[in-house]
Amino acid sequence: GFEARLPDRSAPGARSALWLVNLEQVYCAPEWGELDVLEWYSSRPGLPETATHATCTDATHESWHHKPATWDWGAGGRTGFHRWAVRKESTTGPGGPTITLSYLYDGRVTAVDTCQEKLPATTCDAVLAAAWTAILQTAVFGDDSGPFLRPADEEPFPTQELVVRDMWVEEL
Repeated sequence: GFEARLPDRSAPGARSALWLVNLEQVYCAPEWGELDVLEWYSSRPGLPETATHATCTDATHESWHHKPATWDWGAGGRTGFHRWAVRKESTTGPGGPTITLSYLYDGRVTAVDTCQEKLPATTCDAVLAAAWTAILQTAVFGDDSGPFLRPADEEPFPTQELVVRDMWVEEL
């Protein structure tokens, strides 16, 4: 997980993100996985997002996207320090093993993905058993694709400050 503070202002074209990837490079592979613990788009400054992406074949992959319509920032408001995390849980029931990913904000579960909803259990195990790399990133996009708003040509280059105060990994 991460303890982080988002930028204090939004800037067109900017996106701050805290994410994990299970390969040394981001490329299409059957065991590829990406956990977007936090994505914050300047085009939606009051609404953080999370997502799970897994397995990639022929440039297509399975995704679970969580784009809330409202958000309760709680103590500290949008620009305070908050704790963002993802938790993996494995359970065995009558239908066999189930892997669940829960996204947490300040200890509160905000989204849940069940890997077997879209992928076979063996694929889920292979994707989630790999080592993960954390990426702390603020990026600027020059187009209006997806959730991105292009920076205004007459404005200075947008700058953002994503501050990460703590990062942790726990074995459950």
